Amino acid sequence: MGTISQLHDRSRPPACRIGEEGEALAIATALAAGFREKARERDLDRIFPVEQLEALAGSGLLGVSAPVEADGIDIANGILAEIVASLAEADASIAEAFCAHLRVLDLLRWQGGGEQQAVFFERALAGDLFALAAPPSAAVSVSLAREGHGFRAEGRENAAAGVLFADWIGFAGRDAGGHGRFALVSRRTEGLRIIDDRDSLGLRTAGGGTVLLQNAAIAGDAAFALAAPEGHAGVTLFADLMHAAVALGIARAAFAEITHACAENARGEPPNLFRLGQLAVQLEAVTAMTERAARMLDIAQVNTDAAALAGARGSILACHAAATGLVAEITAAAFDFCGPAGQAHADLHWRNARAHTIRSADSLYRAAASALVETKNAKPETA
Repeated sequence: MGTISQLHDRSRPPACRIGEEGEALAIATALAAGFREKARERDLDRIFPVEQLEALAGSGLLGVSAPVEADGIDIANGILAEIVASLAEADASIAEAFCAHLRVLDLLRWQGGGEQQAVFFERALAGDLFALAAPPSAAVSVSLAREGHGFRAEGRENAAAGVLFADWIGFAGRDAGGHGRFALVSRRTEGLRIIDDRDSLGLRTAGGGTVLLQNAAIAGDAAFALAAPEGHAGVTLFADLMHAAVALGIARAAFAEITHACAENARGEPPNLFRLGQLAVQLEAVTAMTERAARMLDIAQVNTDAAALAGARGSILACHAAATGLVAEITAAAFDFCGPAGQAHADLHWRNARAHTIRSADSLYRAAASALVETKNAKPETA
């Protein structure tokens, strides 16, 4: 591990343009089949999925969340969540990097200016990968000093995924007046250093690391003012939905190992079949919750009144809590079902689940309960 100035120079052809949601799902399914190969070996030896990420970039999926105004397809959140879950089932580290990319674009979509959206969504559609070093909701440690029409950035942030591979890195900072801003910087920017110092229990090839900004120049049109904290609500809910989708994908991968072990070892005695049925039902329930939560977010993003936002918050937090609880349960159960022969595969999913679930299911259930009560009390706005 060490300082990464440029993991690899990218000279790639333009990415494919995806025309509709069904095509995006088909592409994700095909990519996932390839990503699944040697995912465990990459994790054990900490071999970064550079070739796989290049395939992801060329596929057009990096631009799939671009709005129609930016020449995108304005994909529904439910389809996006299913794409993330499919990738996470194949290789959770790749899905983590993809989610960081999507979170940057979601923030750009809802808080960036028109010119910024045009420029950066075009880069995503061309196959550039974005990473998130510091989300707006985090304690901001980056300072932005005005210089002409732009800024100079100083600070240090830890990124969970994607920064070792990213073409563009997004981070929140504060200017001299204490105002929050979000900035995007090219990885080739002088004064930017990326340190490969993250080797966690799981998600070992997700490309996290430390981002150092030392008098780094930020163009004026690459930084935009952030709304008040309440203005981040929709962006935060999108992040929660994507976290749930990754957990769902890891749970599916663990369940596949369980069913394979049952078929291989004929472990079909009634207690195991009963437990298998329980896990299958829970998996279906969380899938349905994810679909509903995504539809609620679709509604809240169009109809931004308090009732719609409260409804989406309650549904998404409930989904995130259920997915977090299930992935912990099902990855632990995989050890019992798979036996000594399948321990290595069960261990991969267990470690990935633990690395991914940064919030406990208990805290999420409490937040969901509070949000659902708020939903009951919220009144739809009238014209």
